[in-house]
Amino acid sequence: MFNSTEMTVMNIIDSLPNVNEKSTIDFKIAPYPKNKMADFISDVIAMLNSIEGYRKDKYIIIGIVDETKYAKGISIFDMPDDSHFQNLLDKIAPRPIVETGTVQVDSQTYGYIYIPKDNKERVYEVSENYGQGTAKEVKVGQSFIRMGSKTSVISNENRSYIKFQKTYIEPNIKNKALSRIVSTNNLSLEIAKSLLESDIDKRDVSWAEPEKNSFSVITGDYGSGKTYCLEIMYLRLLQSYNTEQSTIIPIWISNWDLQANDAFIRDILDLNIFKEIVFFYDELESKTQDNISRILEETKYLLLQHHSISFIFSSRNIPVLNDLSERKAVKLLTQKEICVILNLMDVNKVITPCMLERLDKEIQKTISRPFFTFLFGNLMKNHKITEFYSYKDMFIKKILLTNFIDRVFDREDKLLDDFISIAVRSIERQNGEFHLAEVDIQCNINDINRKGLLIYNEESKLYKFNLPIIAQWLASESLIRGKINTNCLIDTSQHLYRWLYPLIYTLYRLNNMDSLNSIFSPIIEKFPAIMGTIIKNGVEQELTIGARDVTVDKIKDVINLFKSNFSEKDFIFKFPINISLEYCEDTPSFEINEKTDTTLCSSRFPIISNKANGNYYAAYKTIINRIESILKNIYLIKTDMYAELIWQISCKNIDDSSLRNTPVVIKEIFEKNSNLNSNLKSLYEKMLEDGKDSIIPPWPFGDIPLNQSSGWVWDMFSEEKLLEKVVSIYKSAIHDYKYIVENCFDSFKNIFPTYQLIPFELKGILYQRDKSSHPSLYQYKLALPYNEQSRVSIEWGQDLNYILEKDSDHQKISKAIERNRSNTSHLLSYSRCQGYLDVFGFKPITTIVIEWLIDDFKKLGWLDSGFSSHLRSI
Repeated sequence: MFNSTEMTVMNIIDSLPNVNEKSTIDFKIAPYPKNKMADFISDVIAMLNSIEGYRKDKYIIIGIVDETKYAKGISIFDMPDDSHFQNLLDKIAPRPIVETGTVQVDSQTYGYIYIPKDNKERVYEVSENYGQGTAKEVKVGQSFIRMGSKTSVISNENRSYIKFQKTYIEPNIKNKALSRIVSTNNLSLEIAKSLLESDIDKRDVSWAEPEKNSFSVITGDYGSGKTYCLEIMYLRLLQSYNTEQSTIIPIWISNWDLQANDAFIRDILDLNIFKEIVFFYDELESKTQDNISRILEETKYLLLQHHSISFIFSSRNIPVLNDLSERKAVKLLTQKEICVILNLMDVNKVITPCMLERLDKEIQKTISRPFFTFLFGNLMKNHKITEFYSYKDMFIKKILLTNFIDRVFDREDKLLDDFISIAVRSIERQNGEFHLAEVDIQCNINDINRKGLLIYNEESKLYKFNLPIIAQWLASESLIRGKINTNCLIDTSQHLYRWLYPLIYTLYRLNNMDSLNSIFSPIIEKFPAIMGTIIKNGVEQELTIGARDVTVDKIKDVINLFKSNFSEKDFIFKFPINISLEYCEDTPSFEINEKTDTTLCSSRFPIISNKANGNYYAAYKTIINRIESILKNIYLIKTDMYAELIWQISCKNIDDSSLRNTPVVIKEIFEKNSNLNSNLKSLYEKMLEDGKDSIIPPWPFGDIPLNQSSGWVWDMFSEEKLLEKVVSIYKSAIHDYKYIVENCFDSFKNIFPTYQLIPFELKGILYQRDKSSHPSLYQYKLALPYNEQSRVSIEWGQDLNYILEKDSDHQKISKAIERNRSNTSHLLSYSRCQGYLDVFGFKPITTIVIEWLIDDFKKLGWLDSGFSSHLRSI
C-alpha cells in the first residue's frame, strides 16, 4: 500500500519525459555524495524559499538524468537513511518538515525528498556552518532561492519579496475560484479548470482596470460575477509577474488596515523591485457603511501618498458608492459565452444563441450573470429549453435557486437544517466569517465540508460561504420556516440591516399572507423606513417589480395588509409643512399658503400609487421625484433657512444682489414695488406693526465696504468677521437640519447618518493661500455624548492639504463614534471634507442643510448621485 507522497512521486516518474524541472520539481542523477551534503541543505532551502512554489508541495527525485529525463534509477543502498537527512535539516532555520524515502517503479529504485506545502515560515536560511573543508560549504546566515529550475544565492530584493508574499499575496485565489465553480455548479474539476484557464487567457477585463495611481469599483448584483472578474484580473497579473512578463505585482487584501498598508507600500517601493502595485479588495459591501466610507477615503489618501499603486474593489450596488465616478458595472456574459458554458456542462442538447433569443428578455438578462448561467445549465440537464420559452424572469430566479438548494441537499434534511443554522450565524457576523463550533450542528463536519459551499481560511481558522447569495437565501429559509423570529432582529437598526437581503428574498418568496404579516409587521412598526428600503431594494433588483402576472397582485395584497396596521402614523414621512412658498424669478410674486403638505405620500406606503397602475417601479420613482421636489422647497417658519428666503426675496424686490451689505428697509420695498403680491405685502405690514422696519439675513454682514475692497466677494470681510460668519452659519445649519428632520422626515431620523451624529462638534480649519484666492474650509464632525449640545469649533489655519496632513483626525472620528455611538456606528461616516468656502450667496445655511439631507438620502439609496448638481440653483 502506497501513501499519497509515494503515489505522487511514482506518477511523476511514470510521466517522464513529459515533466520538466521547475520551482517545485528537481531531478538528481544520483544521491548526494558525502562530500557534497551541503548541496542538500542549499537545495532544500532554495525550494523552501521559491516564490513560484509558495504553498505548493515540492519534490527532489533521485535517479533521473535531468538533461534527457531518462529514468535511470539508483541502488537502494546508495540512498542515505532518513535520520541522516533529518540531522542535516537541523542546520536550517526555521526547522522545516521534510520527508525522504524510496519508491519502486518498473523494478527500478528511486529516491525522493518531499517538502510539504505547509512549510510557510520563510525566509529559510542556514543556521549552522556545515561542510568546512569539503567541496561544498554553507555558512550561518546564507540563504538560497529556486527560480524556475535554477538555484542561486538569495538577494535582498528576493528576501523582501518573500516576506511580503507571505503576508500579502494570496496564492489560494485560484483554488477558491475553482472550488466555487465546482461546488455550486456541478462541474468536474477538469471542466472548471479549463473554463478558468480560458478566462484567464482570453476574457476581456480591460474595462475594469484602473489607470495607474487610481482606483475602480466593480459593481453588480448578486451572481453577476464581480468576485470572479476580480479573481481573473488578479490571477492574470500574478501569472504575468511570475513568468517575468510584467513588473506589476498584484496584492489581494484580506483585511483593510491603513497603517499596515501604508507601511508595506513604503517598504516595498523603496526596494525598486516593482514599477507598480495593484491592490485587490473583494466584497466591499460586506463592511459597515462607516467602514466603507473610511476605506474609500483612505484609498484616496494612499493614492496621493504613492504614485505607483492602484486599487480594484468589488461591491454590490450600495448607496455609499452612488457618488463615485470610479464605479464600473460588471460586464455580463454574452449569448455566445453563455452557450459555451452551457455546452461545457453537457446539457441534454447543444444550446445555440438562437435558442436563447427566444427566452423572455428578463430571463436572458438573468442567465447572463455567471452564477445563474450555471444554475440554468443544471436545470437544463433535466428539462428542454423550450419548456422555459413562456416563463417570466420572476419565476426563473426562484426556480433556479430552489432547484440549486434541492440538488445540493437531495434528501439530506438534517444537513439542510445545519446549513440554515450556519447561514444564520454567517448573516449575524458582520464580515460573514464564523467558527463551526459556534453553531449547533447535527451532522459530521466532513459532510458539511463535502458540500463545498464553505471556504476555510487557514490563517484566521474561520469559515465563510463561497457565495453570499447562498447564505442569504438559506437565512431567508430560516425566516420562512419560523426558525428566526423577526422580533429578535429589531433590537437595533444595525442588527436589522444585516438581515436586509434575506428579508428581501423572504418578501419575494412568500405567498402566505399570515406569514408575511407575522414576519414584516414588527419591522413596519419599529423601523418603517428600513421596511421601505427592503421594498425599494426588491424593486431595484426586479424581485418585486410589478406590471405582469401574479407579482402585482401579491405585492398589492401585502401592501394592503401592511397599511391595515396603521392608524395615524405615516409609513415613510410625517410631513407637516407650515408654510409653502413659491417664488418665480421672472415675476416677483410670492405665494404663502398655510397648509399641511399631503402631496408627498397620499397613501402610507411608498410603493403603492393610483397613478402607477400596478407598476411599482414607476411608483418608487414617483416617490423619489417627490423627495427631490421637497428638498428644493423646505422652508419652515422657525428656521434661519426661512429667514434667508425672506432676505433673498427682499433683495430681489429692490433689484439688489447677494453682495448687499446693509439691511433692506421695508419702506423701500413698498416704494419700489407698488404691485407686491398680497400675501407678501401682508407679511411686510405685519413686520412693521411688530416694530421691525428692515430685513436682515441670519448671519453677520461684512465689515469692509464694497468700494474699499479689491473686488473679490470675500474682500468684504476681515479674517475675524469671516470666521464669525462661518461659525454663525454652521450653528444655524445644525439647528435647522435637526428641526427639519424631526418635523419633516421623522420616520427616517433613526437611520439618517447625519442625524445620528447629533449632538456633534463640527471642527474645521479656515485657510486662504493669499488675498486673491478663494477661502477654503477643512471640516469634519465628531460625535459628542448625548448629554452635550452640538457646537462649532472653526479656526484660521495655514494653506495645507489637510486630508493628508491631518490623517490623525481619522482616529479622532473613529474613537468618538466608538465611544459615543456604538449602537449606531453602522450608519455613520468617517468622512472629512476640504474645499472652497461656499457662504457668500443668498442662502448658505439652506445650501448646507440641503446637502446634508441629500447625503443622508443618498446613503440610504433614495436619491441617485446626480441630484446634488441642481441644488445650487436653490
